[in-house]
Amino acid sequence: MWIIGRLAADRTRRLTPLQLARLLRSAATEKKAWDPVVIDVREQTSIADYFVICEGETDRQARAIADAMMEAAKTRDRRPLAVDGYDDA
Repeated sequence: MWIIGRLAADRTRRLTPLQLARLLRSAATEKKAWDPVVIDVREQTSIADYFVICEGETDRQARAIADAMMEAAKTRDRRPLAVDGYDDA
């Protein structure tokens, strides 16, 4: 019973923006994304703290990377403000 409670607490524990960005970069890396980077944009914009940018070799891989990143965010009850590349992929 304690494990279930702990898992629920871990799932809903609030991530810092940097922790979330690192989680998304890790999800992209698991799908073999090329050069995933976290860019600190706190001083350039108020809409986001970090951008996570990467690329894939094929359209299919790019979609899989984006899906994995969105699923990783969803497991932490977060949703992306924007996802770019689905229309182009």
